[in-house]
Amino acid sequence: MMADDRIAARMAVLRAKFVAELADDRAALRRHRTAALDKDELGAILHRLAGRGGTFGFTRISELAGRLEALCAEDAIEGSEAARLFDALDAAMTSLVESEA
Repeated sequence: MMADDRIAARMAVLRAKFVAELADDRAALRRHRTAALDKDELGAILHRLAGRGGTFGFTRISELAGRLEALCAEDAIEGSEAARLFDALDAAMTSLVESEA
């Protein structure tokens, strides 16, 4: 197997793992909406989603998570803009999980 093929195969495995983990991340974000997660925990989830989403080509998830991460860092995660972004991120994550099932 060529090196490029091995890299592509490994990326496919990592991409599938990312999609599989979205359900847990989505549940954690929903918990935040009802019980307010620790800011550091929430920031870590959003940072991970922003980075991995971008790595695997899920630009909408990456963009939304990045914007929410910035709001979290500014202590502005409870406002109406954050609520709109959380809804959009949840919808994007749900759509991806359903399309990959």
